[in-house]
Amino acid sequence: MIARPGAAQEASTFRCRAFGSQLDADWQVEAYALVALMLSYLEPDPSVAWSDARMEAAFAGWDRLEQEIRLLRSQRQRRSDVEAG
Repeated sequence: MIARPGAAQEASTFRCRAFGSQLDADWQVEAYALVALMLSYLEPDPSVAWSDARMEAAFAGWDRLEQEIRLLRSQRQRRSDVEAG
C-alpha cells in the first residue's frame, strides 16, 4: 500500500524514466506507486483506434484530472495551515 508522509515531512522524490518514457522526470514515491498500480491493471483494447481526436480527448481528461488534484492539494494545504495556526 501507499504510505503518506506526515505533515511536517516532505515527500521523498527520485528521478527516472518511468514506465518506458524517454524523458527523465522527478517522481514522488507515492505518485510512482499509484501510477504503477493503475498501469498494472490496464490492458490494450485491440478494438480501440487511437485517432488524433481520441488522444486529444484523453489528454483533455488528464488535464481536468490534474486541475482537480491541484485544487484538492491547495485545499488540503489551506486546512493544514489553519490547523497549524
